[in-house]
Amino acid sequence: MSQFAEFTPQERGSPLPGLTLRRAAAGDEGALGEMTARREALDPVETAARFAREIAYVQDDNRLWVAVHADRPVAFGRARRYEGPTDAEPDLVPAGWYLGGVIVDEAWRRRGIAHALTAHRLAWIAERAPEAYYIANLRNRPSIELHAAFGFERLERPFTLPGLYFAGGDGALFRLDLAQM
Repeated sequence: MSQFAEFTPQERGSPLPGLTLRRAAAGDEGALGEMTARREALDPVETAARFAREIAYVQDDNRLWVAVHADRPVAFGRARRYEGPTDAEPDLVPAGWYLGGVIVDEAWRRRGIAHALTAHRLAWIAERAPEAYYIANLRNRPSIELHAAFGFERLERPFTLPGLYFAGGDGALFRLDLAQM
């Protein structure tokens, strides 16, 4: 089961000097696999192999970014374009760009890294679309607070996404009008 960061509302730290944001590249998979394996209680070798496949599969509608400090990834986040089927049920999530969850290595939290990755991904999406979405488990208060700081608002409507379920909680769909940023 996923382990969300403990919610401790406080000011985020100052931007970390020396932090760079870039697309994930070959060689990042080990650090990303370790981060994810610790958080999700998975096998780090299998998880790194999954990241290696994702990094090798370059496409315009699925992006993986990393935050790097001292030449080592310390966090990552995704942006993906979702296009539902044309004959989709009415409660299917809308087509559009979605932010995927940010994972920050536990030792690097509260330094503004998730905020920087989110701002970077939203700027990238804003060049391609007028709005952005994300989906969160309602138990994941750190994620909800992070995105609220950018102006995301919860859409009060039922939604489905094939293959998506929320372990130990309910999910919510959020939207941001990028013109308001």
